[in-house]
Amino acid sequence: MRDALEEDAGAGGTYISLRNSIRTNNGIIHPIIVIAQGERYKVIEGNTRLAIYHSFNSNTNIKGNWSEIPCVVYDEIEDKEIDAIRLQSHLVGPREWDAYSKGKYLYFLSQQSYMTAGELVEFCGGNSHQVNRYIQAYSDMEKYYRPEVTDDEFDPTRFSAFVEFQKTNVRNAIHKADHTFHGFARWVKDGLLTPSQTVRNLPAILDDQNAHSIFLVRGAVEAYATLTNAPVLTNLNNYSIEDLCNAVLQRFDGLKLKDFEYYCNNPESEAVLLFQNLKDQLDVYLERIERFAR
Repeated sequence: MRDALEEDAGAGGTYISLRNSIRTNNGIIHPIIVIAQGERYKVIEGNTRLAIYHSFNSNTNIKGNWSEIPCVVYDEIEDKEIDAIRLQSHLVGPREWDAYSKGKYLYFLSQQSYMTAGELVEFCGGNSHQVNRYIQAYSDMEKYYRPEVTDDEFDPTRFSAFVEFQKTNVRNAIHKADHTFHGFARWVKDGLLTPSQTVRNLPAILDDQNAHSIFLVRGAVEAYATLTNAPVLTNLNNYSIEDLCNAVLQRFDGLKLKDFEYYCNNPESEAVLLFQNLKDQLDVYLERIERFAR
């Protein structure tokens, strides 16, 4: 199981998570790949892991033997084979666990192995808030969603909806609107909360009578659209993505202190929800870019 967790840390795109995983496990599990060149070796795959070993070896405060790293050594290899190794590692390499499987294993470690949130963070990276949300999301999905579906209908990709479900304002809004958590699970099953990030819009939807009614029939996307009055921006295709990113960055750089304080004091406001949607979309693209570049 630790193999998969280490691979997740690397695939997740965070150097710090991979570094912490290697330190916790006292080494790497998947050897790096090198080619012999006389008395030296050229790394074909595993430069980041090797760099982490170098940093540990030069730090006397980190215990362990970091002077040697497990590796697969090729005496001779053609350029075509090198390309094949790199493609396999970066494009179709070890399969990353889906979010549901991560939540399931974290739940198992917390319940069966009695590992604390701090130990789990050290073990697999991330932060205690994220780890706890995954554990509780798995628990809620098993408690509320599984009884609503057959084994064939059970869809682990809906796990992210239950991660969003952990937000206090979402749960309170469901109770305030006289719905139940089992009802939430049925909404997930029936596709009313697709995509999963629409769960975070439930407080606004359920608080509006018209949007509430639309949601129960046509789903969160159409319901939330009735609440937003965002201006329609035209001719955006005339600008490059770089220009648009620069414009957004400049706008944030010029943000007034009072506006920033308002967002800090109103984390569930429309603006902060839009910030989160933008971040989620950027995270998806950046992860894909980083996986291709590794």
